[in-house]
Amino acid sequence: MKHVETVIIGAGASGLACAATLVAAGRDCIVLDRGRRPGGRASSRDLADGRTVDLGVPLFRLTDPGVQAMTADLRARGSIVRWPGLVADRTGDRLTYRDPEQDPRWTGAPSTGALLATMAEGVPVLQELAATAATHASGSWVVTCTDETRLRADFLILAMPLPQARRLVADCPGAPFENDACLVTALDVSDGAWPDLMGTQHNVACYIHDDDLLALVVRRPGRPWVVHASAAWSHPRLDQPVTAWAAEMSKQLSERLGGPAPTVLHAHRWTFARPRGPLAGGHGWDPDRRLAVCGDAWVGPAGRFEGALRSGLDAAGRVLGTA
Repeated sequence: MKHVETVIIGAGASGLACAATLVAAGRDCIVLDRGRRPGGRASSRDLADGRTVDLGVPLFRLTDPGVQAMTADLRARGSIVRWPGLVADRTGDRLTYRDPEQDPRWTGAPSTGALLATMAEGVPVLQELAATAATHASGSWVVTCTDETRLRADFLILAMPLPQARRLVADCPGAPFENDACLVTALDVSDGAWPDLMGTQHNVACYIHDDDLLALVVRRPGRPWVVHASAAWSHPRLDQPVTAWAAEMSKQLSERLGGPAPTVLHAHRWTFARPRGPLAGGHGWDPDRRLAVCGDAWVGPAGRFEGALRSGLDAAGRVLGTA
């Protein structure tokens, strides 16, 4: 059985922030991830026509000093750039734009998925390998994987939505917690469409409040529109075939906003998209078992993606003894 100091489960923003910090400090770690590529809920999708869409995290803040320091090299390399458009809020019929100087946003270049892939460089990530069990005994963890690989570790970091973390360690820190679902479509919509929803700007991320169908719509020139459904709309349709709810979403958008139903280029189901919270403390920590849980459930005022990065840094601090 292979022994490593730290096993991190999950190669999303939080897990990679944790792993990169440990690797930079010369510590021994392995990241397990069931996906084909790193990213988690910050992943992107390459479409058949060659375009790429961000399905989870189109933009984010960078206000935390620790996160700013961690991402300085990524910004210098051009993997993180300023969000090129505006950020809007719609409540009922009222559409307002945020001041980009007062509330600057950033994005991954050329996509958020590409940013996470860059973060994974130099990090020992085992893709398409899920953890099926994690048990603690005699002062260490034993993690069993889908291919029957077993790893022994001094520290275990669960960098994943808390409902998933509970499946591995039922009494993990922060366990009484739930996440909302979000169904997402990438749509072929002309840049000037739906002005009643998005205004006349052609490069905008619009957060929509108190709406039965919509939560976020992202429009960028030369890219498909990305529509995030509300939790209230998403939850009843979680068990439906993707093609069914994607077609229904397109039809409802056409009925509400006019014009033909847009073509669905891709649809994705985020079962554990948005934490209901947040929890306090930056991360969950069990000192007796040296178990940390990190992710966007522990979110500061700046936002979920940055909160996930900050949480991963805090979890790494537990291993390094600096937290």
